[in-house]
Amino acid sequence: MFVLFFFYVINVVFKFEMVVMIVICLSSISLAAEDPVEEESRWNKVLQYFDYCFTGVFATEMLLKLIDQGVFLHRGSYCRDFWNVLDGVVVIW
Repeated sequence: MFVLFFFYVINVVFKFEMVVMIVICLSSISLAAEDPVEEESRWNKVLQYFDYCFTGVFATEMLLKLIDQGVFLHRGSYCRDFWNVLDGVVVIW
């Protein structure tokens, strides 16, 4: 039952991949907006909280895909796609 729900969320609701791509773009913009000179600035602290939110979104995406696709036992599973493995390494790192 839950697996069907996750399949539905990943493949139908809100065009899941498009939402993830928008979050990736927002994350990249926030990384570019950081002030490298004044590391303890208020702006950098606000952006750090956004970074925590982005990490939560990416971890949730990874978890949903792992549940929906399986880990690696069958064709089309999460770990059999290089881009998913790269995504997982980035999220865990």
